[in-house]
Amino acid sequence: MKAKINDCRKCREQMRLESFYEGVSESIDSATACVLAMCIWVLEHEGKSEEEIRRFYDDFRFIMETSEAFGKKIKAEDAMKMYAEKYGFDFDNINVSFESKAQFIKRYNRKVEGLIK
Repeated sequence: MKAKINDCRKCREQMRLESFYEGVSESIDSATACVLAMCIWVLEHEGKSEEEIRRFYDDFRFIMETSEAFGKKIKAEDAMKMYAEKYGFDFDNINVSFESKAQFIKRYNRKVEGLIK
């Protein structure tokens, strides 16, 4: 009997980890989409053409969806370190303007209510 309890505990832990991974994955995708939208805003502000913006969009997606190119691993952490050294950028000091906590909770509750009938 004890083995079954442990198996259930392991199963629940596995389900918890999988759910946590899905949440983190969705958060990363959402944050990346926000970053991309803001990059496009900057490109428009700088007067880039529609063709240049579309090329940037395609290149951005390629880099974000690819883990290796030209025989090298592509990791955001390495790029941040390289550009921090090259240009003096402080990637740790970036604060994103995001919806308020109240707006988030309201949007989340509507999403959950839509799933529960």
